[in-house]
Amino acid sequence: MSVIDTGTDTVIATIPVPISISTTVSSDGTRVYVSAANHLHGFDVVTNQFVVGSDYIGGPGGVSVTQHNSRVYAVNVGWNAVMVVDPVMAR
Repeated sequence: MSVIDTGTDTVIATIPVPISISTTVSSDGTRVYVSAANHLHGFDVVTNQFVVGSDYIGGPGGVSVTQHNSRVYAVNVGWNAVMVVDPVMAR
């Protein structure tokens, strides 16, 4: 995953994640969530470091975060279900 400085339109960092199915940004802009390879990855946008994650069996699908950043929803296409994840506790 590439981190792009929108002011200069240049890549400023590369974060190693498997091929992404879906990506979303928290409403406060502090985290990016990526659904990829049976895992939900959460990254801090300032440090570009992995901060939270949750495994799931099945196939990754779309990902979304609530307006108040209290829950992350990830589609599990293998189970035909939606996972609800606490972004602090990662469960």
